[in-house]
Amino acid sequence: MVSTTFGLAVAQPAAKKAAVRSGIKMTEAQVIAFSEGAARLDDLQRIAQEAITKLAQDARAAGLTPLPQYGLEIDLPQTMDGSTMVAWEARVPVVNEVPQGGNAGGVKVKALEPTKVAYTFHQGGFEGAELTLQLLIGYIMQNGQLPGQKIAFVAQTDPQTTKVEDLILELRVAVQAG
Repeated sequence: MVSTTFGLAVAQPAAKKAAVRSGIKMTEAQVIAFSEGAARLDDLQRIAQEAITKLAQDARAAGLTPLPQYGLEIDLPQTMDGSTMVAWEARVPVVNEVPQGGNAGGVKVKALEPTKVAYTFHQGGFEGAELTLQLLIGYIMQNGQLPGQKIAFVAQTDPQTTKVEDLILELRVAVQAG
């Protein structure tokens, strides 16, 4: 596991500086409830909150037991322009096994295999995470790796009860050998 600390701008109006832990790690295998869609980057914060809230409620109603660290995975956009459309997948980890057919009461469920990712942390919502993401991709390439095609935003604080500016997100980008 490679790990380092570097300073990056935290996405807030005051543009505070923070030293955060970053590195390359393997994610753990987990079972998730998920839903999918597409949205403009400008709408991602609203869409994520709505989709994750609905997914967690639907998972509970279907008899699943959600765990913390809800997340959203998006396709790596070619540009960070707000009008860019990206596919997204809302994710809610659950303690349950994947049901027969991958469906529990109308909720899609699947298993995720461990994945090698570069990671760092970001304070605030999706808007403003561009600089953090650019620094993370630079970090990947400095370590002789290539970024994958997906970005995962994993909430370290409850997105349903935390104000957007106070959210702590772990940004993860899959890495490939360079």
